[in-house]
Amino acid sequence: MFNNKNKKNTDKKEYDEEMIMVQFIKSNEKKFIKCFFYEKVSDLIRRYRIKAEDNENANFFFSTRLLNPSLTVFESGLLNNSPIYVNTLSNISGGYCPINFTDVSKNKTKEIYFSKNAPSYRGVTKGINICGICKCKMCKACKKEVVVPIKKKKINLIKERDELFCPECESIIIPKTVCFYMCKFKIYGKKIKNGKEQYFENEPDEASNENSAKYFDPELNGEIMVSELIFEVLKYL
Repeated sequence: MFNNKNKKNTDKKEYDEEMIMVQFIKSNEKKFIKCFFYEKVSDLIRRYRIKAEDNENANFFFSTRLLNPSLTVFESGLLNNSPIYVNTLSNISGGYCPINFTDVSKNKTKEIYFSKNAPSYRGVTKGINICGICKCKMCKACKKEVVVPIKKKKINLIKERDELFCPECESIIIPKTVCFYMCKFKIYGKKIKNGKEQYFENEPDEASNENSAKYFDPELNGEIMVSELIFEVLKYL
């Protein structure tokens, strides 16, 4: 059902002697590394390689950003339980970490009808609406699918995913799929198959039912890794 309708500043001195745990994630495997805020990222990567027995050439990402090994943990913005993604794919464009997302290139959609009983965090707007999971344990929408209305005509999901906030608690969500309402739209980007990027571009489509949103169902389309994903409104209806 759909409903139709600050980073904390902390002094580095306070962190000097505090030990935290970060997690290195490669595919579905996680390795936890303890560290201090004053340590260099390069030291963390070295300890990860020893622990994981992993000497593959790789890039290390925190959120959407490629980590700079010469910076400290503090300077990189890493906190306790921060995820560091290990990307061994070569020739990935853009310098942003690929993500898993519904395979929208299959272009299989279904209509999700509005309900007065739908929660406030499931509200849509005309145009693009990103659907994802809130992970904030304090939020009543924790582990549920929320909808983030996009109030512009175009979004590059890979570059802008850190700007997707839960409408209930304002924490960053994990984007999973997309729906459209009362607009003509276009989707294009690059998906990763067998370690290589493949460009795709769907034919323009439209969501013209006033009583429902056109939803790219993850169960119908499956999931794939994407390195670029553009959602664009061609016309509001």
